[in-house]
Amino acid sequence: GGDAFLGLGVGLGEALRLLALLARWLSTSPKATNLLEPTLHLILTLGLGPGKTGVFGAEALRNLCSRAPLRLATPEALAALLAALDAAPHLAPDAKQVVVQGLCRVLSTLPPEQCSLALEQLSRPPLTRLGLSLLAAPPSERDAALAHELAQVAVMVRTTRAHVDTSTLEAYRQNRRGHDGEDGGAGATRDLELELEVSPVVALLESAWP
Repeated sequence: GGDAFLGLGVGLGEALRLLALLARWLSTSPKATNLLEPTLHLILTLGLGPGKTGVFGAEALRNLCSRAPLRLATPEALAALLAALDAAPHLAPDAKQVVVQGLCRVLSTLPPEQCSLALEQLSRPPLTRLGLSLLAAPPSERDAALAHELAQVAVMVRTTRAHVDTSTLEAYRQNRRGHDGEDGGAGATRDLELELEVSPVVALLESAWP
């Protein structure tokens, strides 16, 4: 597993940088079938600390999430991902945004309702800290605190996509055509309307600014 790197005397930072580069191989090669889980465990337990280690760990995690989102979309893996982010208070703000980007790519593979619930859980800590900063932070610290928390939420909004399966999309198209008496000429507009209806980002924005 991932601990083999450390057993060979490879530094943690170097191991994490290598894992970031190997993310595609780890997620696609038959030879790496049993390596994804221990690699993820290594990153989550040792790779999300302060300084450069956290930066390299965040990149490795983001790459794994991007390359293998379906394999990491299980309830167990999602719970571990969310818990690890909560347990990494010393992770640099920029590195935390990288992690959030990866997590949102995993969330985007979920059905809309599940994605909304997971996104709400992911967004709750930064939104809570955002509110506390507005109320209690000294003016000299407020701007930086607001910028960090808003940046995390912005990554969620930019990265998360609604997952709409083919059958749902076709049923929606047929329903809109029958309702409006339209042919397929407005298909792109209708598809966008469907994505907005099921988008977890819309629910996130509504909960943040009711």
